Amino acid sequence: MFFIIALGALLPMMHQSSMGSLMIVAGHKVHPVWQSYEALPILSLLTAFIMGFSIVIFEGSLVKAGLAGKTPDERHLFTQLARVTAGLIFCFLAVRFGELIYHDKLQMVMGFDKLTKFEAWMFWMEVWLMVLPLLTLFLGEKKSDSRWLFISALSMLLGAALWRMNYSLIMYNPGNGYQYFPSAEELLISIGFVSIEVCAYILIIRLFPVLPVFKEKHTEDSEKIIAEKAAFSQKVSGAE
Repeated sequence: MFFIIALGALLPMMHQSSMGSLMIVAGHKVHPVWQSYEALPILSLLTAFIMGFSIVIFEGSLVKAGLAGKTPDERHLFTQLARVTAGLIFCFLAVRFGELIYHDKLQMVMGFDKLTKFEAWMFWMEVWLMVLPLLTLFLGEKKSDSRWLFISALSMLLGAALWRMNYSLIMYNPGNGYQYFPSAEELLISIGFVSIEVCAYILIIRLFPVLPVFKEKHTEDSEKIIAEKAAFSQKVSGAE
């Protein structure tokens, strides 16, 4: 069992880090602010962790809202996950800015003269999407507020996703005037895969005890009603 668990953790980590290594091969075709021969693998791995923990909070918050409070309060679990994710974001930002400062690339996106540059806007957008959860989760009681947990999870998701899109697509220039935008067929395929995942999730939670506490509560209510009906029937029979 230990070997299976270790393998289950190792293979995804290798896969995620290799996604960053893949873009190292692109060299100068990736904008210098996002190209890093040392940090791309670790940054890719950190964003995978950030998105993984964030999606749990995001999905759990949607389920809780959709079931109108019929599920147990899991905010304490979401808060713990948010703290772990905040630590990962600190690591990501430290590596990100450390690499830019070490290679003297921070000047490409800092300064009033850079405000009109598209790459500067994209860089600071992903940074602020990462920083926003750190501010909201550690200010007063907002860290245990369901709405702020949801907003923070969404912000972390968008920030990590934007970084991945920037270094692999938006800030990637193949050269020779070549430009790429997904065709209608490719967009439909992507939408189809997302739709299949949504349908699979709905099917699984209906067929399997993914929400056991909710089902147990429903069962207890049903048993209570049946018991009350049985007691009422016995009372009526005794009266007759």
